[in-house]
Amino acid sequence: MQDGRFLNSSGCGNVTASDKIMFRNFMINSLRYWVEEYHIDGFRFDLMACHDIEAMNIIREELDKIDKRILMYGEPWTANDGENGISGEDCCNKTNAKKLSARIGMFNDDMRHGIKGGSDDDTKGYIQGSTHSAYNVIAGMMGASSVTFGNWANVPSQCVTYDSAHDNLTLWDKILKSNWCEEYDSTNELYIKQNMLAGAMILMSQGIPFMLAGEEFARSKHGDHNSYKSPDSVNSINWTRTIRYKNLVDYYKGLIKIRMRFSPLRDNTTKTVNNSYIVYNGQIISLTIKNDTEGEWEMMSIVLNNGENPAQVEMKSQYELPAKWVILADSSSSGTEAIATFEKNDTIPPRSALVLVDKKSYDKYCSSVDAPEETF
Repeated sequence: MQDGRFLNSSGCGNVTASDKIMFRNFMINSLRYWVEEYHIDGFRFDLMACHDIEAMNIIREELDKIDKRILMYGEPWTANDGENGISGEDCCNKTNAKKLSARIGMFNDDMRHGIKGGSDDDTKGYIQGSTHSAYNVIAGMMGASSVTFGNWANVPSQCVTYDSAHDNLTLWDKILKSNWCEEYDSTNELYIKQNMLAGAMILMSQGIPFMLAGEEFARSKHGDHNSYKSPDSVNSINWTRTIRYKNLVDYYKGLIKIRMRFSPLRDNTTKTVNNSYIVYNGQIISLTIKNDTEGEWEMMSIVLNNGENPAQVEMKSQYELPAKWVILADSSSSGTEAIATFEKNDTIPPRSALVLVDKKSYDKYCSSVDAPEETF
């Protein structure tokens, strides 16, 4: 501040002044050095709303001069309420996302809460059966770029789609807490299904999918939600859990294979959003996507059921729907190999996701097309 006071919107004792020329230069020069000297290829800006829009856009331009593949993303919020030092209309929050380069990503905390409820409490989200979370889930699956369901992002690639990160409870610990369980090595089928459902929503969404390391094998910090100063016994990755939760690991692997094979899920424009059709009733969410890419499956439907019972699947589209589908993911497995066929009046199992592609194009392309080598 002009009077010498430190600002504490970061929650760490002070806030840097990215709007001041010399500190902005310090940020730019530091980032360039890390890229050129250490070949760092991605940067996460903690509490990005403490920085100003102009600075972030200039940083993006400077990094592009080195390599346009370098990632930039951050947290579009502050830790503490109060004076930030950057005016509300100039700070890098979701309200101002459209002023930022479309290639600067922002964590989508709306979807995070929609999926699992609050980060550290025992509230419930969609995966635990909430019927009030569907809207935020759908908006997130559309990359926060849909006019109908909320479009704070310029394009889906500006939306980082996630349910857990290094801060707060891990996804697994949150699932256990919301089910009032403290058995962190549990293999309870319900909890695993909830984890699978979260993974399906993240990896079958528009935007940049983001996962906490170990989320795919039920990583636990034994309920420690603020482990920045906790010992290795809490923070280290227990790789033996890849064996204990092998079915969960395989499920995530299969979802990634599907994502790599179907390019609309990696579309960084709003084309796929505009070619999608949503049906939802609070419990069932159905997202049908048309694909015009030559040599790929022509239509995909992602159906979610967070209820305790099987449910009738309702799919709609502005395009003609096929009579027969192929199931690539169900309540226990996933991948690019057909699990079974699916027809109009079939049902979706409880607490599960179905990923369907039209049978005609699957039969045509199932074995002749390899997944691209690009990142997803």
